Amino acid sequence: MGILLLITLLLTLFLVTPSEASFGKGKIIGQLEAQLVTAEKNGEDLESAISSLQIAISQMATAPNTNQLLAELALTKKSLASKSNELIQLEQKVVKAQEAQEKEIENLGLNKLKQQVEDLQVKSESLKISSSQQEAAIEQQKQQIQAIQENLNTLIKDANKLWLIPSLEKGGREPIIVTVSGSGIEIDRFNRPEDKKKFPENRSLDALNNELKPLSPAKDYVLFYIRPSGVDLYAKLKDLATDKGLQVGSDAVGEKTEMEFTRDLEE
Repeated sequence: MGILLLITLLLTLFLVTPSEASFGKGKIIGQLEAQLVTAEKNGEDLESAISSLQIAISQMATAPNTNQLLAELALTKKSLASKSNELIQLEQKVVKAQEAQEKEIENLGLNKLKQQVEDLQVKSESLKISSSQQEAAIEQQKQQIQAIQENLNTLIKDANKLWLIPSLEKGGREPIIVTVSGSGIEIDRFNRPEDKKKFPENRSLDALNNELKPLSPAKDYVLFYIRPSGVDLYAKLKDLATDKGLQVGSDAVGEKTEMEFTRDLEE
């Protein structure tokens, strides 16, 4: 009973000390008292109960004060609020930095694009000038080519021409010129383009015979120009002219050669 009295006194002293007691501690002590009374009634070992009570008292003595916990909790909340504000401010700075960076990137992109457009405009103007110069050069080359082609056509055309020049001898015999081809004959006289005559192959012998009748061996002779297709016909025509006592001359010409009769050079 002496031990119980001592425990009771200690509990009383502990419970009435405001700086070290709290409602929670008193509740725990009350539970221990109830356990102690129950143990005493049940005849359990009091020493074991007292030992448990001492451990509980030691833990409560070392446990932090409720007011101190509240103060520390308030400080923690304040610190958390301060950290939260700092975090918010930091997030705002990050957002502003990102926006500034994006704006700078956008400006740089626009500036670069603007520079590219200006470069393209300059290049376009340069190409226009170059294109104009090239067009002028091409046009000049076309004119040169056209002139050369015209000259070439003239040369080709002239190359297919046979220029016949009358004799300059006074009192000489005058030729009657007969061009012979597979399709017939053409009869010409110098300085008489209006006397030009054409006859088909089937009428060539009779036509030449009529043309040779008024001719005189002393004043006229026959000059044949033979195309490749008129070789056979020429043989018949030659015999006709020689039978009339006329002098006969001949020369070969191309199938497409044009006969050009010039005027007498003395006129």
